[in-house]
Amino acid sequence: MRQRGSVMIFAIVLVTAMTSVICATVWLTSSLVKSERVYEDQVRARYAAEAITEQAAQDYTNGTMTLPATRTPAVTGVTSTVTATDNSSNIPHTMSVTATSTVHGHAVTVTKIVGLRKTPSPFYYAMFVNAGLTSSAALVTGSSGINGDVYSNGAISLTGTGDTINGDLESTSTQSVGTSTITGSTYAGATAITFPTVTSTNYSAVANQTSNSGTLNGATFSTTTGAYYLLYVNNASVSISGTFTGKGTVYVNGNVTISGPITLGNSSSRVAIIASGTITFSSAGPHSAYFYGGACTISATSLTITKGALVVASLATTTKPITITNDTSVWLSSTEGTNHRLPGFFP
Repeated sequence: MRQRGSVMIFAIVLVTAMTSVICATVWLTSSLVKSERVYEDQVRARYAAEAITEQAAQDYTNGTMTLPATRTPAVTGVTSTVTATDNSSNIPHTMSVTATSTVHGHAVTVTKIVGLRKTPSPFYYAMFVNAGLTSSAALVTGSSGINGDVYSNGAISLTGTGDTINGDLESTSTQSVGTSTITGSTYAGATAITFPTVTSTNYSAVANQTSNSGTLNGATFSTTTGAYYLLYVNNASVSISGTFTGKGTVYVNGNVTISGPITLGNSSSRVAIIASGTITFSSAGPHSAYFYGGACTISATSLTITKGALVVASLATTTKPITITNDTSVWLSSTEGTNHRLPGFFP
């Protein structure tokens, strides 16, 4: 009897032990399966986050996204959000993209600094000269390290006192910058950027208003759908000054003289002034506009463009102090250049 009881106790202990092993095995297997599923979810979420980050960069390049932007891309089985902002104040010509993707409650966040891969436009620069650039007076562009990129399709020589380029200095030939302060990089022998030309008939055909006056003292642009209001002035020589309200473009089929400050009616206003001929600044400003023209002359004591750009075929007079800060609206937006019908974006 004692032997039979011992056998029974041994059997019970054995069964209990086997049951414990089986339970432990099941628990371990379940835990491993759960861990594997979590890992797979995280991997899937990370791949999704990486993909939508790259998609954001491509969309900006293709002109279908404007900064800043927040999106919720559709990815099967994944909940995602991506936010893209301009990062040029930290690293020139870059944007910061943060993407968060969630699969079965498991989230992964990816943040990347991505280069702004856009085809260069002269209006992305504070100053763009389609010839050599020589300045014997102070040239100051941008502020706080940004919005002051300068381009010359030729050699650059800066000999003035107090030159400060808040951004990059690019030229297709040599550079002599003396004691100039350049917050970005210097690119001598850079790839040439095409200087866009204009055809007057393209502008006259789509103008909202046509004028033959030789004087334009400001304007109020009516609101339009799509492209901004276009005032076409058909005169060999036009004097422009005054306050411009709303968003619009003035195209002059001839030469332009900026005879007084160009100001904006409010913070949401913007104007582009395009001359098919030469452009002369007889007013020091300050001016707020995108300026485009052929040969440019500064007959005033100096030139200040507080928000805009100067894009010209050549700069005839560079013995006067020049201060320009780029308006980044065209740089950051996929539509502003086209809406203003800026050369290179239109037709």
